[in-house]
Amino acid sequence: DAGDEDGSGSEVLEVDQLGNIVWSYNEGLRFAHSAKRLKNGHTLIGDTSNSRVIEVNTSGKLVFTSDSWSNGTGILSDGSHLEYPNDAHVLDDGNILITDRNNNRCVITDYSGNVRWFYSEGIKHPHNCDMLGNGNVIIADSDGCRIIEVNRDKKIVWEYGGGDGQKLDWPRDADRLANGNVLITDSKNSRVIEVSPDGKLVWNFSVPYFANFYDSDKLPNGNILVSDQQHHQVLEVDPFGDIVWLYRNFRNFNSVNRTIKNGSFSKIGANGLPEHWIVFNRFSEGGGEFFMDNAVSSRPCPCLKFDRAGAFLLKQMVSVKSGFTYKMSAFFKAEDGIRDIGVTGVQT
Repeated sequence: DAGDEDGSGSEVLEVDQLGNIVWSYNEGLRFAHSAKRLKNGHTLIGDTSNSRVIEVNTSGKLVFTSDSWSNGTGILSDGSHLEYPNDAHVLDDGNILITDRNNNRCVITDYSGNVRWFYSEGIKHPHNCDMLGNGNVIIADSDGCRIIEVNRDKKIVWEYGGGDGQKLDWPRDADRLANGNVLITDSKNSRVIEVSPDGKLVWNFSVPYFANFYDSDKLPNGNILVSDQQHHQVLEVDPFGDIVWLYRNFRNFNSVNRTIKNGSFSKIGANGLPEHWIVFNRFSEGGGEFFMDNAVSSRPCPCLKFDRAGAFLLKQMVSVKSGFTYKMSAFFKAEDGIRDIGVTGVQT
């Protein structure tokens, strides 16, 4: 459970079929994206917004962290540092396959941080790379809207997403199944599909709302386990598309106001941020810098400076009632480099 984008509420859970939590770990996690139970009973965690991979034992003791590489700097042998790792696997040879998202690569390293292999050519913001039985690596090239399989010589030997009828939108997981087909989590299309080696669609599960599915796995009983990110839930779906099990762990860690507070941003706290407003930096889709501009108007104005496309925002949660119409009005000024786009009024 990644928790909120601001880092609160992130934890790893093991639950039984009745939804009881039988094991959990949350020590210092920040927007953690993955957890794998290892053969020795330990759990390998992609602690994503902390830009590290850790391993903890059954009692929750930290037994490995990538932060320890290179005398505690976290630097790998090639001089890089993990940036937003969203997935990690311990391989049969004892090395670790890491999807190093914001370095635009998947990388194999040993427990000492020595890089053994990597792939980065032409991929951007990959997710959930897996080692296949033939030694190849399957990669969800998310911003490339495709799935690729590459061999150890870094040659693409299979691809889905570029052909006719193969349109994907930000896929974030792909698993090669025992029958040779590939199970693809097509996130922004809110669906999970199974395609044959020749690219034919053989199974589809989709929902009529924006779910932003993150990951899916085929279970031994033939059902598919799907993480519905947008609705804070995990679904088990049978081959007919029926939901047969559901688990939710949603908790709101931020206050919910009856009305917008400090809507004019006139009250500034000791931390330099507008009171009652929360800075959300969703690193999975964007990032930037927050500051107060004293020159843009008669009073200080909050500013968001983006360093890439994506979601970076000031947020406040407000309760609403069904059947009512709500309007929000605001003025904003946008600049693209030194080009002034102007002041605009908004009402929605």
